[in-house]
Amino acid sequence: MYKNIKEIFNKLSYILTYQQKLYGIIVIVMSFITAGFELLGVSVIVPLVNAMLNPQELKSNKFFSVFFSHLNIKSDSQIVVTVVLGVIIVYIAKNAFFCFNAWVRLKYSCKIQRECSIRMFSAYLKRGYPFFLNHNVNEMLQGAVGDISGLYAMISSILQMITQSTMILLIIIYMIYSDWQMAFGIIAAAVLCLTMITLILKRKLKDAGVGIRKYAILVNKILLEAFNGIREVIVMRRQSFYIDKYEKGINRKQKYQIIQGLGAEIPAYLIEAICISGIMGMLCIRLL
Repeated sequence: MYKNIKEIFNKLSYILTYQQKLYGIIVIVMSFITAGFELLGVSVIVPLVNAMLNPQELKSNKFFSVFFSHLNIKSDSQIVVTVVLGVIIVYIAKNAFFCFNAWVRLKYSCKIQRECSIRMFSAYLKRGYPFFLNHNVNEMLQGAVGDISGLYAMISSILQMITQSTMILLIIIYMIYSDWQMAFGIIAAAVLCLTMITLILKRKLKDAGVGIRKYAILVNKILLEAFNGIREVIVMRRQSFYIDKYEKGINRKQKYQIIQGLGAEIPAYLIEAICISGIMGMLCIRLL
């Protein structure tokens, strides 16, 4: 797994320009800030619950006592209202930054897609005429359009993965600080999830990606042959032939797309089931 991740980052380092790498570092730093906001959003729930259940206990806290005395807050209702307003401000700021981060991340991914697509198209046009005689037009279309779209999807996924991984790490640290036994139970469940996902889905998703690319080229080839030779197709009444080939190509492509889609959705359900089961199990152990 580590070897595959290292290989992906080495390829990205080769493909991306210096400016794109610099922009990428800025996006990654913003992802870390996003993870910090997420941790803040999780941690402010505890003071809110304490304020509603026992406001005086919250007031005895060293940090909150200084804050409340500075604002001249004394009654229980004032404490609850202040904490609620603080939580509202935190969540508004958190989600506003999330939206801004999503815009920056998508703009960066689109920038790479645009610039790499132009570089690829330019590289093709600068080749000599014999190059075009020896290479399939559909493969060049896939290289200039399809593969670049795949690069866009991969970069978007990597940036999201960095954000989500940092969030998980910070929340785990916070949970270890709050309740280390529960935290280690959830970590064990997460490791189990990761192992199952890697063993079950890794190979299938790789084959699905290869299959999607293969049949995308085939479908484009059928369309180009039919449209470029439309006169012969109509004269020789070969419409049914091309329609059947196109339908078979689309069916095979979508077979792999379904596998890829399931591979993207199943981990979330698997993680939820195993982690919630782990938490419930830890609670049962504590009660025994």
